[in-house]
Amino acid sequence: MRQIAIIGGGPAGMACAMQLKRYKLEPLIYEKDDTGGLLRNASIIENYPGFPFGISAEMLVKNFRNHLIKYEIDVRHQEVIKVELQGNNFLVETAEGQNIHPLLVIATGTKPKRIRELDTQEGVRDKVFYEVYPVRHLNDMIAGIVGAGDAAFDYAVNLSQNNRVYIFNRHSKYRCLPLLYDQVCNCNSITYLKNNVLSTLEKKDKGLSAKFFFHGEIMDYYLDYIIFATGREPQMDYLSEEIRNMLDTLIDKKKIFLIGDVKNDLYRQVSIAVGDGVKVAMEIYYQG
Repeated sequence: MRQIAIIGGGPAGMACAMQLKRYKLEPLIYEKDDTGGLLRNASIIENYPGFPFGISAEMLVKNFRNHLIKYEIDVRHQEVIKVELQGNNFLVETAEGQNIHPLLVIATGTKPKRIRELDTQEGVRDKVFYEVYPVRHLNDMIAGIVGAGDAAFDYAVNLSQNNRVYIFNRHSKYRCLPLLYDQVCNCNSITYLKNNVLSTLEKKDKGLSAKFFFHGEIMDYYLDYIIFATGREPQMDYLSEEIRNMLDTLIDKKKIFLIGDVKNDLYRQVSIAVGDGVKVAMEIYYQG
């Protein structure tokens, strides 16, 4: 009962847990995967204060995890299936059981917008990804990335050291940071293609035949795998209908707190997420 539930072990959730622990409160982090959140998709973090020459995302995640260990924070690597109200508390259900918590901190970030027809297409779905971390260890592959924002360009830079990469932008303008655009343009192993609209994906040999419309013509590319970075949305599927209907009220009453990417729309930055986590931990402490 005394543990404060934090659902999500990304930068926001970890920062919140650390600050709560400093107040001698007891947080419990539920995280279905490894801690780190979307940091696991990044290559270099160049705007995190204190690292003027940047820090690799892998190292920053490692530092976060070491901080959790130092503070002896309880991390349960369990997927939250459902959260329901039980009186004035929250019943959190995972495959391993149920726990009751007085407060709920939602730090589950965002989920990618998926293309359902590809997720069910035999021979294709195993080659389709929406995050980069499952394939970042692969070498000597041909990767396709669909998108034109920060994520798409950062994924390309991330993979370019050991793979050949194509970025397919359906429009003529990019939406990423100019710095990322320059990095892509200066990388010989990345080809950036504008005005390319995906037509079909089909199994070919051990990879994919990816056909794109380009100014009325069909262009066919062989890819070992393809990553879609075409938008994200808040991840709160596990909340019961009752909680969803009462969400604003529960937030106003300071029973539920939203931190990090789950509430920040386009403003998905590590520093913002960390600040959210620390601020909410302070609010929880000062409200008694």
